[in-house]
Amino acid sequence: NQKFENIYLIRNEREIKIFDKLGRAFEPDFLLFCKQRGGEQMTFQVFIEPKGEHLKGHDKWKEDFLNEIRTKQKTIKIHTDAYLITAVPFYNYNNENEFKTILENTLNE
Repeated sequence: NQKFENIYLIRNEREIKIFDKLGRAFEPDFLLFCKQRGGEQMTFQVFIEPKGEHLKGHDKWKEDFLNEIRTKQKTIKIHTDAYLITAVPFYNYNNENEFKTILENTLNE
């Protein structure tokens, strides 16, 4: 990829939890880190959660939380680096094209 110097997709093996406003814990299955080339040292941190259709209703609060993170995405500066914290909707086979479009748009911001 021309835009990013480094790209890492990390499987979260119950190491990282994020909490919604009600204190409910959520362990996203994947974290995607993409560090931009040159210029401002921006690293995108994207929470990704694959979800089967049979679980979407039960875990709707998690998708709502991911949508909230994406809507309110934050940039955090640490020394000379900046991190954009964001998320994408649940991934599953049925929404693969929509997921791909949203992920591409997220990384092109």
